[in-house]
Amino acid sequence: MCEDALVAANTTVPNGVMAATNANGELVNAVDVAGLTVQGRAAKRTVNLAGAAAKVTPRAQVEAGVFKWANAGANGVTAGDLGKNCFVVDNQTVGKQAATVNAIVAGTVDSIDPDGGIWVKSPNC
Repeated sequence: MCEDALVAANTTVPNGVMAATNANGELVNAVDVAGLTVQGRAAKRTVNLAGAAAKVTPRAQVEAGVFKWANAGANGVTAGDLGKNCFVVDNQTVGKQAATVNAIVAGTVDSIDPDGGIWVKSPNC
């Protein structure tokens, strides 16, 4: 688990969403933006309303593991993608690389639920 990371300026990372760090090592929501590195799932809601990156109270926590995310639909993950990387669409959704612009790796596809949810092994924090 990553703890006490700097949180980017003017950023709220909700509990339970995919979290990433930017090029400066600051915690942000995972989105399809160049320079982000997925760290895992936010273990608690983290808010930084300051105009600069800061450590916040309660401390930022991100956990690594296998987490269920929504599938991107038309360009979504399929059974043929098991064991392969999938990519960030937004902080709750993954897809194939073709569905994304910046190819931010969300992790490795572990399994697919009957409801279409994608279980993804996140990178280690």
